[in-house]
Amino acid sequence: MKVLLLTMFSLLSMALVPSKTSDTQLDDADTIAITKANFLFQFASFNDWPEDRKKGPFKIGIVGNDNLYKEILEKYASKAVGSQALEVHRLEKMQNGQFYHIIYVDGAAASAMPNVIKAIGDDPTLVVANNRDALQKGAAISFVPVDGMIRYSINPEVAKKKNITIGSRIQLWAVN
Repeated sequence: MKVLLLTMFSLLSMALVPSKTSDTQLDDADTIAITKANFLFQFASFNDWPEDRKKGPFKIGIVGNDNLYKEILEKYASKAVGSQALEVHRLEKMQNGQFYHIIYVDGAAASAMPNVIKAIGDDPTLVVANNRDALQKGAAISFVPVDGMIRYSINPEVAKKKNITIGSRIQLWAVN
């Protein structure tokens, strides 16, 4: 009986002692990058691009956020968007003639926004950004903080000009 109680006590005390590995993993988790990566994948999955852009890989470019790039690469790069394989690229500088379905421009790289908008021209590229005036500067979607959470706003006119149909789920989840 003593051995059984001692064994139970040992197991219980091991369960109550926090694991150093799990604490480190939680400390290293960038929950904002995780949330944005999830949203970007949802934007890829629930919006609609023109038929001629539904062939070949579905390309997402990330400007200025290494944590987000790593997160989306790790969690979503092996998934497909419809019948298209997902490719994720870190973009240092946009070149004319490069096509991406989605380009994310981080707030820290906001100065790159005019170059991105110019380089994509009339291409059906969904520009997603993370700064307050991004919707006025050509982004179709911008992340915004709401009650301590990451949400997003949409500029439907920009998406319509780009011939991208914003899905009903994406519209429903947006804040105005």
